[in-house]
Amino acid sequence: MTQDLWLFAVCHPWMVAVPVTAVERVLAADEVPPSLLVTPLSRPLGLRPQVVGGVVVIRHAGRQAALGVDRCLQVGPLPPGGFAIPGGALRQPRAWSCFPVPSGQRRDSLAAFGLALDPASLVMTP
Repeated sequence: MTQDLWLFAVCHPWMVAVPVTAVERVLAADEVPPSLLVTPLSRPLGLRPQVVGGVVVIRHAGRQAALGVDRCLQVGPLPPGGFAIPGGALRQPRAWSCFPVPSGQRRDSLAAFGLALDPASLVMTP
């Protein structure tokens, strides 16, 4: 995954990044229309339930997903030094693309690395 710009958000305890090419909208939790079904991002990541403070609406291959996050932080490139975590780690069968969380942003994430998310793995398939 080598897109130029990514949307960084917090899904406690992780910092996550989604390529901006997949992002349709970013909403505060109180701006979400009742017709939009929001899935907390913690669910597909296999994490404990989270408080949703923001929603990132993504689209991939014609399918949409509204993902609840703690909060959105910024847009920018992934930090250098990316690496992969093999399948089976983080209690998930799939492999993860990761990036180091800059020390100045560690207050937003309890982990020293973040998860670069693949939109294809986040949208529901029929």
